[in-house]
Amino acid sequence: MVKEKCTKALDVIKVVANSKLGADKFTLLHLYRYLVRSKLHYCCIVYGSARILYLNAIDAHILHLSS
Repeated sequence: MVKEKCTKALDVIKVVANSKLGADKFTLLHLYRYLVRSKLHYCCIVYGSARILYLNAIDAHILHLSS
């Protein structure tokens, strides 16, 4: 459930990043923090340390988008 929500949020960020005007890195990182990281931090108590790899994979994906 959370994975799907984060994937949808990342899709929104991709659209913003690839639009004609294109958002700058600062805006993309803010969108990521508000749309994706907030969901992950909310669920962090439930997932505990077992989902660190998932969090790192999403971080790597967004850093790739912003470069």
